[in-house]
Amino acid sequence: MNIDQEKHKDAVKIDAMFFTSTEEPVVLLGDEHLLNSKGNPAGHNEADFHQLDNSSQPSVGKESKEQPSALFKHERRYLDMDTFILCNPNAMSYQQMINYPHAYYLKYFLNKQMNVLVWNYRGYGRTKGSPNPDNLCRDAEQVLHFLKTRIGVRGKIGIYGRSVGCTAACHL
Repeated sequence: MNIDQEKHKDAVKIDAMFFTSTEEPVVLLGDEHLLNSKGNPAGHNEADFHQLDNSSQPSVGKESKEQPSALFKHERRYLDMDTFILCNPNAMSYQQMINYPHAYYLKYFLNKQMNVLVWNYRGYGRTKGSPNPDNLCRDAEQVLHFLKTRIGVRGKIGIYGRSVGCTAACHL
């Protein structure tokens, strides 16, 4: 995720990960050109997508001119689901928050059919820079902006923060 360079002179690339509640692959808005001719992200198996018709098996045979892949389309149902942004506690990167034994919050929100976006503050994980309250709040704004404008979620957005993550959560 790139922070708007004009808005922030000290902009950094934020290390983040988005989990869909529907387990569908994510296509960023503006990157639709990466979809193949059938509307699926290039490189994904047709089994990852839902059939357009309601039949359990596609009817493909010698008498059918339709190709099996024409019956599948990426629906992006996750866009209408609610989403939570998880803001890490001090001394933890999101990579720690999504793995055992700290994955409680990730599992909780996904089990409630909510998408989850996790991200690292400056100086955490692969996000370069120095953490401070001002940067934390600016970066949180950019994470929210990215979620709305590039991922394109339309459902409600909640924010959960622990420890230093409360600074970002309360700011948003």
